[in-house]
Amino acid sequence: MMMNSISTLLINETETAICKLPIDNNAFSKMIDVWDYQYVAFINNAEIQIGFDPGYSPKGRECFVEEYKMPKLLVRLRKYPALKSFDISKDSSFLKAFVVFMETNSGSEVLLFQLFQQSQIIRTGKILWFDSGEFKSPDDRSLSFRNSLDAVYEFDNEKLWFKSFHNVNKFLDLEGFFKEATDDDIRDLFNHKRLNSDNIEEVLENLDNSLKKKLSILKHNPKVIDNLPASEIQNRAKPHNIEIDIKNEQIVFPLEKMEIREMLKFLNEEYYIGPLSGDQFESNSTRRRKGS
Repeated sequence: MMMNSISTLLINETETAICKLPIDNNAFSKMIDVWDYQYVAFINNAEIQIGFDPGYSPKGRECFVEEYKMPKLLVRLRKYPALKSFDISKDSSFLKAFVVFMETNSGSEVLLFQLFQQSQIIRTGKILWFDSGEFKSPDDRSLSFRNSLDAVYEFDNEKLWFKSFHNVNKFLDLEGFFKEATDDDIRDLFNHKRLNSDNIEEVLENLDNSLKKKLSILKHNPKVIDNLPASEIQNRAKPHNIEIDIKNEQIVFPLEKMEIREMLKFLNEEYYIGPLSGDQFESNSTRRRKGS
């Protein structure tokens, strides 16, 4: 198995970027074994390949496998490792995933993806390691890896393997896997106990194809509106400068396209706040949100 580097997928104020993770040779040799093990474990746990179904979560050894056009920025890792180094003091707010280009023992070329969560940054004083008979603490922040991969991309057949749409959509744009919701699909969605359907026909008149795709995502992954009361959703939207109207403990959809788009991005969890800068960002986007 050949691995040339571990890269980081970043989204900052102006662009999506790939940076290499600077690692000394001793640590890197250990990481090769870790990522190789995770790749083998992922494939062994994906014996049953199925096409993407937005209403289904793979069980056991099932795995979604779909053709996917990988962004050119990531395709370049096949031949050109990232040159710029990741700076934990400046870049951690924008880190979305770890990415590894690997040539397997069978000669296949793949990209391995692991979602990054801010809890994987270990602040000074939060960890001790044992060395030369005593425990020590790092002088600066540290990074930890998770125990499993979230996606594998095969270059030979341009196939993306993944189990969780929700996780992978945070660092790769998977919206193209969804068909536009039909008017009847949307009417059915608005029967949800958290959504007010009084103005449904007016909402339908103001939807474009992109908005219908976002409604399809919400219809098939409604966990936010399933699990939280409308008043709590309203409160959680305020830090993102999104105003949500409520009537009888139900969310009232706006009629302006831009406002509908903002609400759907929020309900589909496409917004996040940088933990260090406090700025608001869109997942799978190169843009800082306006007004942040």
